[in-house]
Amino acid sequence: MDYGFAHEGKVYTPNATPDIQPAENQDRNRAIEQAELAHWATSPDVLLAYYHFPQHEAPGPKYHAYREDFYPIRQRAYVSTWLGTRLGTIISAHVYRHNFGGRFISLEVLGTNGAIYHGRASYDWGQCVTLRKAKQQR
Repeated sequence: MDYGFAHEGKVYTPNATPDIQPAENQDRNRAIEQAELAHWATSPDVLLAYYHFPQHEAPGPKYHAYREDFYPIRQRAYVSTWLGTRLGTIISAHVYRHNFGGRFISLEVLGTNGAIYHGRASYDWGQCVTLRKAKQQR
C-alpha cells in the first residue's frame, strides 16, 4: 500500500515514491485499491484497514465509543480501504485504557469476503487497524 496524497502541487507517499504527478495520483490510488480489493477477496490472514464510527465522529465526550450505549452494528460502524471502500462491518468493539494513559480499541469485523477478523489499534491517534483473520470462523 503506497497510496499518495497531493499537497501544494506535490504528491507524498509512505514509501517516498519519487516523481508522481498530482494529475496521475488519483488513477494510481485507484489501481492500488483494486489490487488491495483483489487480495481481500482471497481472505488474507492480515490486512491493513481503517475503522469508522459514523455516529461518533462529532467532537465531544458524548460521542466516544466507550459509552454504555455504543453498539457498533447499530451505529453502522465499518472498516474500509484508504479510499473508503467498505471491507466489512464492525460487529464488536471495546475501548480500554493502556498503561501509558492512552486508549486502545479492539475490534471484531465480519468481512465482505465472509471471514471474521480481529484487530487492535489506537483509539486516540488515527483510524488505522491491522486486521488478522480469526483462527476459528463462525
